[in-house]
Amino acid sequence: MKKRIVPVLLAAAAALPAAAPAYANYYIVRESPAGPCRIVDGKHADSTRIVGTDRYYTDRSVAEKEMPLLCKSQ
Repeated sequence: MKKRIVPVLLAAAAALPAAAPAYANYYIVRESPAGPCRIVDGKHADSTRIVGTDRYYTDRSVAEKEMPLLCKSQ
């Protein structure tokens, strides 16, 4: 039984990093009120401010489409 589980666990551990980008949350952030916007993957604890009141996107392309609209209005 143990001989079967070890290869399965190793295969699962090897596949995990490849699946990680699929679970990323993307945020549109701005470093200062007049600064440019950019997209980051995950919340950052630095001096950036999330544009759109903590709104996150699971797909980077959607965030890229909405960034001009959100950053223009603020």
